[in-house]
Amino acid sequence: MRPLFAVLLVVFCAAYGQAVAEQAPEAAVGERHVEGKGGFSFAPPKDWEFRDFPGMKYQIAFGPAADGFAPNINVVEENSQGTLDAYVEASEATLAKIFQKYKKISLAEFKLDGGAAAMKLVTTNEQQGKTLRQTFYLIDANDKKFVVTCTALAEGGEKLDAAFDASIKTFKLEKVQAPAEVKPAEAAGGRHVEEKGGFSFTPPKGWECRDYPGMKYQIAFGPPADGFAPNINVVDEKFDGTLKAYVEANEVTLAKVFQSYKKISLTELKTEAGVSGTKLVTTNEQNGKALRQTFVFFDGPPGKKLVVTCTTLAEGGEKFDAAFDTCLKSFKVEKPKE
Repeated sequence: MRPLFAVLLVVFCAAYGQAVAEQAPEAAVGERHVEGKGGFSFAPPKDWEFRDFPGMKYQIAFGPAADGFAPNINVVEENSQGTLDAYVEASEATLAKIFQKYKKISLAEFKLDGGAAAMKLVTTNEQQGKTLRQTFYLIDANDKKFVVTCTALAEGGEKLDAAFDASIKTFKLEKVQAPAEVKPAEAAGGRHVEEKGGFSFTPPKGWECRDYPGMKYQIAFGPPADGFAPNINVVDEKFDGTLKAYVEANEVTLAKVFQSYKKISLTELKTEAGVSGTKLVTTNEQNGKALRQTFVFFDGPPGKKLVVTCTTLAEGGEKFDAAFDTCLKSFKVEKPKE
């Protein structure tokens, strides 16, 4: 049996044990969050915020950021008809292999208000140069398993134990809802300006620009469908060469970095402001998902290049082409604000 795990400084696994967890004192929780398509719900710690995350099937709960890291709670599921103990035992073995400086702190049964069987594993490990404290709650749901992963920085991370316990105690299995069809928007919304970045653009109508951990500029997110939120993000990079040389170098890198990479087209794109860019349409695979990604490269402020990346699921992703083109043609290079 292969346990499930993924990215975002978060791992989804659990482990085997017999003790009963000594649960932390009750902490305040917020309003119940329901994932109808996933068939579960829970109440996050008070004042935490749920956000879509590229590549993740369900929304992630983020707490206030401190020391460059936002504590978070996410949920994944995996088809598994075996016992909870067997799944947990296999997962613990995997966990110990894939993490640097992995340390198991405790393992015990955990009581949920809804009555489903669960195990709680508390660990520390190192990911992407950060020392983390991660608590995994693995929950039995008959022919599948849910794993709720609560992540904080290791230093002082135990202060969140009460909040995590209080939140996950509320975890409840719900009736799965049939997915609704979501159509892409072609109309433009209000202009989004990144003053320090020296650019602005108009996202598709109804999309929302939000801060995103680890990203310099806000990302525009569209309505999620099939467990994925289409999104538009912008990065800048120091590069003194020509735009053509920059695009050629990026094509080589993309072909090496992504699995199942396929170049669909490479064309010139001109914005309404008269700025010329190069538009590269591709498909590739990331974190087990087939994606359609459109990259548009622009000359940015002096000594920099700007890359706008528009991402959707590959299946049906071409339906967003018109919305992305409308957005990209609105792109303007501005004078950066000091």
